[in-house]
Amino acid sequence: MSASEIWRGEALYHASLDAGEYQLLLKDNGFELVEHRFDDPRCGGATVWLAQKLAA
Repeated sequence: MSASEIWRGEALYHASLDAGEYQLLLKDNGFELVEHRFDDPRCGGATVWLAQKLAA
């Protein structure tokens, strides 16, 4: 996903991975997904990822 907007008169580009790619990165780096909330109103509409590092 990507978007282009104007911020302070300048073009602003931002991009993100999709949820599956984030989950894979967490798993590949030794984390377990505890909770994922998309567009959480309690966090100002942010997407929240809560993960825990697995014991080695």
